Amino acid sequence: MQHSRFLIPEAAVFVREAVIFTLSKENTGASYITDICSSLHRPGYGTARRALLPQKPFPSLKKRQAMAGLLKSERGEASCFSTVIFIFITVLLLAFIIDLFGIISTKQQLDHCADQMVKQIQLSGGISGETEALFQFLCSQITGADSLSYTVNASYKSPTPGGMNQAIQLGSPFYITITGNAKLGGFWNFNLVHIRIVSKGAGVSEHYWK
Repeated sequence: MQHSRFLIPEAAVFVREAVIFTLSKENTGASYITDICSSLHRPGYGTARRALLPQKPFPSLKKRQAMAGLLKSERGEASCFSTVIFIFITVLLLAFIIDLFGIISTKQQLDHCADQMVKQIQLSGGISGETEALFQFLCSQITGADSLSYTVNASYKSPTPGGMNQAIQLGSPFYITITGNAKLGGFWNFNLVHIRIVSKGAGVSEHYWK
């Protein structure tokens, strides 16, 4: 008994062989159990070492630090690139918004021009050289639009009185339309979007023509 080592796995083996013996009809029983006990108590039983599977060597500390530094560097570069793209898009959108407010201001100036033209045609009773001079002056005060022009739709008096290009009889309505072109392009004037601005006005002639 000096060299015997009774381990749990060997006990399981003993119980299994005892059950097999009980179910067998050919063995006598006593000698079989004696053989099992002697095998369990023989020197060195159950002391065999199990062979371990080969394992891959774990990366050294320097390699782990180098890999971590590389990952941090790649993440930093990606974050920097994303920030630059975000700033560029933000500046571009800001430029378009500023241009859009400029176009709104130009539309208001065009509306003012239409109102002044309506008043002039009402008082003069038609279109004359003074009407053209007033329109040229008003166009010089408008910023953000070019190719400005106007049309007047009315029922004109015939024959045309002297000094008038077109005459509109007292009480006759007329309609004026002023158009211009504006461009939306950002800080660098790319002129990516062309916008047509239209202002309209209406009035009634206050001049009587004989």
